[in-house]
Amino acid sequence: TGADAEITEMVRYLTGNDRFTGQFETGRYRVEGTGETLVEAWKQREVDFVVKNAEMTWRSDQKEWQFFVESGSIKRPPNRSGEIVAKGKIGDADADLRAKFHLLEDDIRSRFDEIAGTLADVTFEFTDVSVDDVKAPYRDIQFSIEGDRLDQLDSVYDLDLPPVGPYKASGIFRRQEDEIAVDQMDLWIGENHLLGNWRLDRAAEPRKLTGALTAETLQIGEFSGGGGWSPIVKSIHTGEAEDAVEKSRRKLLSREILSNYDIDLQLEVGSMMAGSKSLGKGAMNVVIDSADLRIDPLTVNIPGGHFDGSFRFHPKADGTLDWSLRIDAEKADYGILARRINPESTMEGKLNLDLDVGANGVPVNALQLNVASGDLAFNVCPKNIDASGFDIWALSLLRGLLPKFDPDNESQLNCVLGKLHLEDGIITPESLGLDTTTIRVGAEGQIDLK
Repeated sequence: TGADAEITEMVRYLTGNDRFTGQFETGRYRVEGTGETLVEAWKQREVDFVVKNAEMTWRSDQKEWQFFVESGSIKRPPNRSGEIVAKGKIGDADADLRAKFHLLEDDIRSRFDEIAGTLADVTFEFTDVSVDDVKAPYRDIQFSIEGDRLDQLDSVYDLDLPPVGPYKASGIFRRQEDEIAVDQMDLWIGENHLLGNWRLDRAAEPRKLTGALTAETLQIGEFSGGGGWSPIVKSIHTGEAEDAVEKSRRKLLSREILSNYDIDLQLEVGSMMAGSKSLGKGAMNVVIDSADLRIDPLTVNIPGGHFDGSFRFHPKADGTLDWSLRIDAEKADYGILARRINPESTMEGKLNLDLDVGANGVPVNALQLNVASGDLAFNVCPKNIDASGFDIWALSLLRGLLPKFDPDNESQLNCVLGKLHLEDGIITPESLGLDTTTIRVGAEGQIDLK
């Protein structure tokens, strides 16, 4: 028995890992063996270790983890199988852990058969389903993780995760010396069901994650986060009124987080949904390389047309941000899209769009057009310019202006076109006008987005 004891060396010996440090307030360790010889008694030994109010720290490559064990025990009867039970906290999150293990043939090392429990109300279970061969170069682990909302884990990882859910992930991952791979992952987020695979190269620096996900349908609204959540800092803290929670939690698109891994992820969706309405097929490729996030290509195919685009987001080491956005649409039937959002819409027409804007060296929260530069060209050929329920700025503008030019409403609108240049938040039209069956209207001036 012991009190206020340092257990760093014992934990490192038992786990074979030198990243642990720890101490406990009270503890008891008992070993009992029976046999005709000392060797036989050792092989038939029974181990019982009980600890209360233990504090431990484990250093990973990215962060330092703090564990507090209110009560814990390790029990192994003579049958070579044992159990670990612990209750306490990981960081500020409540944790309840149960694990089963067994001794290997060398009678010294042990291997976990099952680890299960709850962490911050998230339920998890990991079961070793691989061959019990100490020389095997890999382990196959069946896993299941389930929770109500992702942001339940904010305090565990010091992250600002989106408040989406419920969610559940399951599958089997193979762990080798330098790689962890999942060939068949089953993922549910709300009503969205995704299937996929991924690989984590642990030998790369930074670690490299590659994967592919597919979904028959995807409710895009369920990924918005809601409640004002944002993956980037919404304001620059300058004084005593700064938001302490936002300041302490690491944003998903912060340079610190984006620098931890290089990522190459492909996503294909059979039908992107807005409520009960299908917007069409979608696909994108997400690449993160040296904290430089790129989504390219990003495509949405609707009946009667398609939208292509790309997006870049690069928080730099000097604390500033480079970003860019490109959207291209060719003869897209926006009437179909409008009716899938609002079935009562009577809008008809074709849209050509070429948008290419961005900004360099701006504050990390300045993801807006009022700091951007670039070009916008569009050509809209509407059959009906009713923009109710589906607001396209150019069409709403036309609906208000056309009666001014044609009070008798004798003209039919053929098209509206524009070629605009954006410089540091100021839009200057190189050409802008509308064409009807009876008149043509041109425009000039500036639009200040600041």
